[in-house]
Amino acid sequence: MDFQAIAMSSCSDLQELAGCVRGDAIHIKHFTETKLEEKLKTESYQQKVKLLEETLQHGSKTRLKAQKKHSTGKCRPVGKAALKVTIGWLHFSDSLRSFVQPKGGDVCSLELTLHSTREEILNAGIKTVL
Repeated sequence: MDFQAIAMSSCSDLQELAGCVRGDAIHIKHFTETKLEEKLKTESYQQKVKLLEETLQHGSKTRLKAQKKHSTGKCRPVGKAALKVTIGWLHFSDSLRSFVQPKGGDVCSLELTLHSTREEILNAGIKTVL
């Protein structure tokens, strides 16, 4: 019998065809099911590898252009490669022995170019806060 036929058959059918006890039929059925799963995984993996190789050789014809991010606050998004900086107020809490955000405080996220200097980051933060 084929693996797929064995996996689809019931345990009683396997007992009659193979002439074995119920436990052996269950083990045979489980074995064939796991072999079918492994076969499907390897086939799908091979298909993905083949598709990847074709895409790398010829390029994808259906590439989607990246959409620009739209900001709703004062922060402005910058180009593709960006440095994400979060600016806000933190106070030191003696009871927690750590920095905490004050009630009503706001945090702003900025996206700057990767090659931004310390002064550029500070100027962007000042423009955002003020």
